[in-house]
Amino acid sequence: MTVRTKDAIRYGGFVEPVSYRGNLCGPYDLGWRLVNAGLPEVWCPPDKASLYHFAHPDPTGVQGILPSFRQLREMTHPHVDLHAWIAVEHFSTGRMLPLDENPEIFERRLSGRRIGTEFEAKYARMTGQDGFSTIQRRRMQLSLVYGILASGSKNTVRQLAMLLARKLGRSERTKRLLRRLLAPIFLREDMRRTGVGIVYSYLEYNFVPFRDHIVAIPKHLGPYDLFAHGALEHPELLVGESVWEIRDRLDRGSVPDFAEPVLVYQEYKRGDFNIFVYRGKCYGRRRCDGPFELDDHNLAADTVQEMKAILSNMKNRGADARRSRQDG
Repeated sequence: MTVRTKDAIRYGGFVEPVSYRGNLCGPYDLGWRLVNAGLPEVWCPPDKASLYHFAHPDPTGVQGILPSFRQLREMTHPHVDLHAWIAVEHFSTGRMLPLDENPEIFERRLSGRRIGTEFEAKYARMTGQDGFSTIQRRRMQLSLVYGILASGSKNTVRQLAMLLARKLGRSERTKRLLRRLLAPIFLREDMRRTGVGIVYSYLEYNFVPFRDHIVAIPKHLGPYDLFAHGALEHPELLVGESVWEIRDRLDRGSVPDFAEPVLVYQEYKRGDFNIFVYRGKCYGRRRCDGPFELDDHNLAADTVQEMKAILSNMKNRGADARRSRQDG
């Protein structure tokens, strides 16, 4: 068999597994893998070349020579029609690289790679030829489980904190106190350390904790340096003691003129309505009515606060009607 050196190296070279020991093997494993990779296989014309297997008991396959017991003992592994079974398996499954690649060929093959970015280069030699070890895999699995459990516990604490704030915060003074006490629960650890980081996004604003306050920055301003001199004096910035305070101010204000419908509340108060903002208006739409469209299935209001009030009144009327039926 004749093959270009660069092609032989690119596809792992000749394999050297123990199952190839014996006198029933040839170079066809690499040849078949090259065929799997798309290289054409061209045989010499039979009238110009003769086939002779030097190591076979019957070199031409037609002489009827029977192998000796010593020669039979050389066939140490199973075969398929006198072909090494791993070679047939590679050919049949479409493999292009061997299972056990020679380390030197592996190094030569990888040295020919052209990696486009430094980001990718970080992973190019992370594991070596044998891949991640069993210990590394177990460590990554444990890290995944820990991350899921930790994230779930944080979300549970946040939900309990919000419920506590709603139940106990009857007066504005109590609300402000609870929001200040519970604010750290809603900030990730890295954000609490640095003091800057997006903790919430609402309408066209990003909410950022900064010096014991929450600052709402319009998204169209892009990256914004709050540490710059006079940064907080920008007329479009909103500053408050909590995310809730600023969000309530935005809900009471005029609705942004979004060119596409923007979902601001999904299943508002665990009800059937989603709240959308679109072209200066606020809409409430039942989930069963499908994706947002401008049709007769929508409730409309000028502000998010008005839409919240409409949906809350509908929910209260429904609860009163259910109680009346039960009393009757």
